Amino acid sequence: SVKWRVKYTIYDHTPGSAVPKPKDMVFLKKIISASQGNADQTLATAMNWYKLGLLEKNKLKAFLCFHIALEGLAVDLANGKLKTSIFYRIKKEEKQSKKVRVSERIKEYFQDFNSRDLESFMRKSYDEILSIKSDLERAMKAVFGDKHSVINEYLVGDESIWAIRGKIAHGDYSEWDHEEYRKVWSMLDRVQDISKSFITRVLLRIKPGQERPHWSGHSVISIRM
Repeated sequence: SVKWRVKYTIYDHTPGSAVPKPKDMVFLKKIISASQGNADQTLATAMNWYKLGLLEKNKLKAFLCFHIALEGLAVDLANGKLKTSIFYRIKKEEKQSKKVRVSERIKEYFQDFNSRDLESFMRKSYDEILSIKSDLERAMKAVFGDKHSVINEYLVGDESIWAIRGKIAHGDYSEWDHEEYRKVWSMLDRVQDISKSFITRVLLRIKPGQERPHWSGHSVISIRM
């Protein structure tokens, strides 16, 4: 039996078992109380998808589970459907005000694009104004803060978590492509941690910029020699 407490997080095939300390049990009780006292079904669904990600052995499926956990919660939060939306100062947008906002943003984008490049204009307008991605961005900014580095890491660029999620969902990646599979595997811990952080912050109503509580990290694993 090997017991340890790591300075840096270890990710391995065999994660071992948690050995919570008394202060960890206080934190766990807080999580359970918040879960039981929250009437928003979306939070329960998000935690369920996160749990499925932990249980899933296929890294591509696990990646999608962690993303779905975050995305579903974020979309409802951004649209003012959760009680927690009020805490993060997000209100349900009225149809008329949304119509005006979308119209003004589209005009702004059109001024930045060459009139011949209509395809790029349409793609950018849809992604940043009307798609799920736009709701995801608004929710993440509200929860993590406008300038938090996780926003770009998750949403910006061809190698972002959002981009990888799209390639998996649309069948561009498979277990048979070893290099692509390894790429997803290498990012799995990040999407898991971001998803956990987002859910925990919303559940416990942690303000942007405020540090998220963590457990002590004591673990145990049995190795057959």
